[in-house]
Amino acid sequence: MFYGCSRFGGFRWILSDHTRVLSLSGIFCGIVKAALGGKLTKKLVENLGPGRHGDGFGQYLVVDPSGARRWIVRVTAKAQKNRKGSPLRTDFGLGDSDLVTLNQARKRALGYRRMAKAG
Repeated sequence: MFYGCSRFGGFRWILSDHTRVLSLSGIFCGIVKAALGGKLTKKLVENLGPGRHGDGFGQYLVVDPSGARRWIVRVTAKAQKNRKGSPLRTDFGLGDSDLVTLNQARKRALGYRRMAKAG
């Protein structure tokens, strides 16, 4: 089974016999793809191109154009505000993806989220 966005903005879900089962367009494409795709996998971590790729709960894999890969987690510190009065968000580095596995990064991110929640 394969799913993905078509080049025209629609969503296609193709079974092995190349039958189109689901067809969506626009913003729904991203929502459905995120719901079906969920979290990152080891294979995706190795093959994703440049950009910031979410794993859920504020954890991201950042891939530089040079190919360097690192894990970060974005948390909101409890009861802290920025200059504009909005909640203070902070990015913490979790390590290089060559040294830190996906599961290790998830455990480290959970630790940072717990610390942020505690204040």
